[in-house]
Amino acid sequence: EYVKVSRQFINNIEKDPEKIEIVKSIVSAAHSAHSKVIALGVETQEELDQVKELGISICEGYLFQRPQLSPDPATLENMNVDTEAGPEKILACDLIENRQAVELSVSLSELQRRFNEDMPCNALTVLKEGSPLGLLKRSAFLTCINNSEFPDGAELALIEGCIDQDVLLVDANTELRSLARQLVKRPQSKVYDDFIVMDKSQLLGMGTVIEVMRQLVSYKDK
Repeated sequence: EYVKVSRQFINNIEKDPEKIEIVKSIVSAAHSAHSKVIALGVETQEELDQVKELGISICEGYLFQRPQLSPDPATLENMNVDTEAGPEKILACDLIENRQAVELSVSLSELQRRFNEDMPCNALTVLKEGSPLGLLKRSAFLTCINNSEFPDGAELALIEGCIDQDVLLVDANTELRSLARQLVKRPQSKVYDDFIVMDKSQLLGMGTVIEVMRQLVSYKDK
């Protein structure tokens, strides 16, 4: 399959470090999924040089061919353009995938049960007195409990050190492009970490970088 990077991220990309980082992340995720990347709307040689440097070898745009005066109706029919939707209309609250949260007082046995029964769940939001403390990743939790012995009824607070407290908190009304900029500004080791979505002081849930990537690009089957 192909991953298409829209024109808004290609326009003057050579002058915008944030766009470069966003597209670099998209390319990395696409290559990990064994997908090819297409840069849309390439209009200048500078844009072409930059996307090539980022590892994109397939490009479309005015630089290669101007629009025809009488486009083929069949081509227009297959374009499937959505004029109502776009990254600027997608908010962080639309990207929530996991609304589960646990307090520090939850038992380790209950956590183990949750992770065992919900295999797609890779992390849980941890609350301390009702406010987000961080994320407990499945891998970190299982490593911790498998390497140590705990008394019956032991609470999560006993292994608080396993909780990742360096988590990105975003407002529910943050637009997709703004969220992407916040993500790429994080340290390299944190770029692909999940993020927590808040409505003022209220926890709404957790979002994933993969879902952000899906919204930023359009997919087309071979």
